Amino acid sequence: MSLIDRLLNKTEKKRIADDEYLAVYPKKVLQIEHPQSFRGHSAEVGIQGAYNAAKKGLIYVNQRYLGGSVNQQFNIETNETYTSYTVTAGKTPKWLKAKIDELGEYLFCGKIHMQKDYQLMLQENPKVDIWSGMSAASYAINEKGCCFNNHFENINEIKRLSKMLRTFKLKIKSSSVQKLAEHSVLNADGNVIQISKNILK
Repeated sequence: MSLIDRLLNKTEKKRIADDEYLAVYPKKVLQIEHPQSFRGHSAEVGIQGAYNAAKKGLIYVNQRYLGGSVNQQFNIETNETYTSYTVTAGKTPKWLKAKIDELGEYLFCGKIHMQKDYQLMLQENPKVDIWSGMSAASYAINEKGCCFNNHFENINEIKRLSKMLRTFKLKIKSSSVQKLAEHSVLNADGNVIQISKNILK
């Protein structure tokens, strides 16, 4: 085998290896952090599952802000953009944790059990999780075409989701345990309370 053939063979093997790697792991092509951007903002842009234009894959843009994060993936093959928004709050207030635990006890109807630390979950879109450590809200959408957001759109959606999380907490606070129980069920393990979005109506 000539030197040129060996070099071409080596290049082909590397291309195949890169293809296999990108099929599983993303390839970061750009990363932005403070002070390159404004305070509280960081971003990462990359590809996954695509080594060249002939390969179908994903282009992703993940961005973090002071109030939350926005992750977007554009699927080249399906021509769709998947966007997920997430906001998190600090440690759950004692009054809210006490209300959730009281609801858990009520749903158990006095049965003997060892569970004293319940998690409240709204398993819909938007989704809300509240546990002793923190609370979070998220929602996701699929759109046709390449629909990457700008900062203004991302920040506004994060603000809207943060407001929804605050409204949800206040609704839990103002509702009686009996009223909350009408829209709630315990999971099989008895530690997660699944609540319906109807409680917000």
